[in-house]
Amino acid sequence: MNNFNYTAWFERANMFTARWDREPARVASPPVCSEAEIRAVEEQLGKRLPEAMTEFFRACGAANGFLISTTVDDWWIHGGGRWNLANVPDMYLYQCEIASWYEEDSNRTNAGEMAAFLRNSLPLIGNVRGDYVSLDLRNGESQPVGLFCHDMEGWPILSPSLPEFLQEWERCGYCALDFWTLPEFCTAEGILSGDTAVAGERRELLQVARATSGRLRQ
Repeated sequence: MNNFNYTAWFERANMFTARWDREPARVASPPVCSEAEIRAVEEQLGKRLPEAMTEFFRACGAANGFLISTTVDDWWIHGGGRWNLANVPDMYLYQCEIASWYEEDSNRTNAGEMAAFLRNSLPLIGNVRGDYVSLDLRNGESQPVGLFCHDMEGWPILSPSLPEFLQEWERCGYCALDFWTLPEFCTAEGILSGDTAVAGERRELLQVARATSGRLRQ
């Protein structure tokens, strides 16, 4: 997916969210991301951002996001995400601090693997709980998307690449990015997939929501 169109993806996500009222959902803003902002973050990190991340921020905005919150036939449907390029260095520093805790705790299961993930991944899209998906940079050009969550003993890989993650997230109706609900949208191997039964049900429900244009309810 080297030719993935991040701009078109963002436009579809924006149109999707705009089908609901603006409260409590927040419709994404027009993309704004300068090259100076990217360079400033790279200087703070002391490393170049991967191309997939820079393309994402250029197309979707340095600080942006969208939320979904509605009910259809007594189903509460929520999801979406937020991102802020300027927060990446501080979030990465926080990851490194957690990695140090794992490295000092030899009794924790998979401590070394978790520390390696934290030190070699960059945060990208977060949820309202402060958890987020991030790019795992350990495999060169292949940069899988993993989930960082405070309540987990591991960080599962959700997708082989950022384009594939965004594509499947769209097919899942931009489901919430947390470990409580994500497993329902994942294969037995833990990969996010729009082919799961729950993803199909969600798409059907959201079609109903678009057709009825109902008011948002918390």
